[in-house]
Amino acid sequence: EGLDTIASEFEISLNDLIPGLERNKSGATERVKTVDYIFEEDKEKPMFPVFLKTKIGALPQLGRTVDTNLKVFDISEPVEYFNRDIITRVLTQVFTSPLDKLNNYLKASVSIGPLRIIPDSSFTPNPYPEQNGWFDGTSAWDKLCLSQQNDSDLIKKVSDWFSNRDKLNTNYNIFSGGEFDIKTSPQLLGLKDNVYFCKIDSSQMLFPNQVGVGLTQIAPLIIAANIVQDGLIAIEQPELHIHPALQLAVGDLFTQYPLDVKRPMFLVETHSEHILLRILKRIRQTTDNELPESNYPVKPDFISVIVFEDNNGSTVTRKIDITDDGDFKQKWPKGFFEERRGELF
Repeated sequence: EGLDTIASEFEISLNDLIPGLERNKSGATERVKTVDYIFEEDKEKPMFPVFLKTKIGALPQLGRTVDTNLKVFDISEPVEYFNRDIITRVLTQVFTSPLDKLNNYLKASVSIGPLRIIPDSSFTPNPYPEQNGWFDGTSAWDKLCLSQQNDSDLIKKVSDWFSNRDKLNTNYNIFSGGEFDIKTSPQLLGLKDNVYFCKIDSSQMLFPNQVGVGLTQIAPLIIAANIVQDGLIAIEQPELHIHPALQLAVGDLFTQYPLDVKRPMFLVETHSEHILLRILKRIRQTTDNELPESNYPVKPDFISVIVFEDNNGSTVTRKIDITDDGDFKQKWPKGFFEERRGELF
């Protein structure tokens, strides 16, 4: 039972095939010679072609063991090397398990586009958020609104990112309509499924479309960062509509995860110098043991910077390596810093 047991049975059967060969000490040439020997010895023994049932083209049905043609053969007699169950499970491990893992990873991933919705008072959350709704941010707001029904602390986490002085420091908190006392204020019944922004020094509740556009544009990314654990978060231009101070904080959003917890991988398309500068600064502070107490270490191998550049009408990619001091080993990409330096000096 279980993959480990199956693997062990497979190894035992395989080792029985090659009794005189020490598996861990043999070279590739010895292995090939041994396999040739086995087939030479077994030419007179029955060998059957194995076919896999597929669903789409050459792809097998995912999420289950593979279907083979072995069922039609009479294998009631003892089989010297493998039994049908082991063969089926090994084939499943080879052909479908990698695809199952990839499928699960993609299902846990989200892609956020450059332009995201701005919910107003008429926004009604979808009780079943769809993955494709993440691209314009709709599913992010769905998740945030529905979290109050699931006794989730998502709203508190997102609110902390907006209000905390060491994070975005926007001077706004986020509240859910579920916190209203409907019994004493029945006129608020229709607002219980909404979320609201509220200035820290005010009691006025504001719909998302009543605050700065930048806050609503960055919200889906903050929500995704607090939901996705094992998957990928892809985002285009997170810096749109937000000023440099918020862009710096976004750099921390991508990196500030404890090392011992599950974390998403971020795939970011950006033109923001400020996001890059904050990440490089955290690497330098990690090396020099100067990180703020609330921050987690950031090392060069945590980050991969890929630049897309024009080369005589075609596009080429270039990887920029990062030093322990938080500097780029290669020159900065064209369009970064040189223009600003030219304007200043």
